[in-house]
Amino acid sequence: MSPSLAVTSPSFSRHPVLGPETCRRYPAARLNLAGDRLSESGLAAFVGDATALIVGLERIDETLLAACPGLRYVAKYGVGLDNIDFDACARRQVRVGYRAGVNAGAVAELALALAIGFRRNLFREARNMAGGIWHKDGGFGLSETCVGIIGLGHVGRAFTRLLRAAGARVLATDIVDIDDWCAAHGVAAVTPAALLQEAQIVSLHVPLTERTRFMVDAAFLARMRADAVLINTARGDVVDLDALLAALQSGRIAGAALDVFDVEPPHRPELLAHPGIVATPHIAGNSNEAVLAMGRAALDALDELLSQDAKASDPRRQAAEARS
Repeated sequence: MSPSLAVTSPSFSRHPVLGPETCRRYPAARLNLAGDRLSESGLAAFVGDATALIVGLERIDETLLAACPGLRYVAKYGVGLDNIDFDACARRQVRVGYRAGVNAGAVAELALALAIGFRRNLFREARNMAGGIWHKDGGFGLSETCVGIIGLGHVGRAFTRLLRAAGARVLATDIVDIDDWCAAHGVAAVTPAALLQEAQIVSLHVPLTERTRFMVDAAFLARMRADAVLINTARGDVVDLDALLAALQSGRIAGAALDVFDVEPPHRPELLAHPGIVATPHIAGNSNEAVLAMGRAALDALDELLSQDAKASDPRRQAAEARS
């Protein structure tokens, strides 16, 4: 019997392929077709008595789980798990399924586009042209660029491969041992201090944790090169945006590309209007292919959770295992 399923993500629910596919696989599915961003009481009301949930950026915590006691399965649409309280899920015996790195290629492509855009002065010269200014400065190619990767997970590694193919010099740092991978891919594993001292592009690819929250603060920015550019396609709360604006206004760094923000949509007109800023609306992992892959990964993760529980509760299987 198909469980009752709630899909909270608007982009998943309204997708022309994922929506119908979900309803075929789970006929009792309830989709967020209104397109509202759900939170707190609205989220609990939508989830209701559902047994299973596919969630995007919505917060899954003790409050929601207490309000929805029938919930037994949560599948993550997208990457980044900072919105799911795993301890609360464990206490409530709610199983969580996800697939890491599903949209890594898409995020890496946007990071590459942003790096090229700054190094070749594409953004600045496009603004000049729009303002009626003919100013030719083609900047530098990636073969003349040192890029620092902070966080060498799925996205960081995908981005590194693109950079190395273009001839860039790549430095990387992580809290885990990356020496062997770096040696095999022509990357220099360095300390954070060495990376900030040398990199002309500093690209963030870390999860949001208590350790990384506001990791990019005034002290971090002060250690960057004056001609360096920061790229954040990871999580908004990794960067202290007030400190970033101050660094841009003082000329401490040359620019920043932001695809994610602490509050989305952001309410920071002064930051967004700064000529050193290039901002995009959280589209790094949002290519057509990546959205479809993330949606199907969430459905597959839910299928797997249900299959595992079905096997565990099968009396014939239990009897066979007991005999063996």
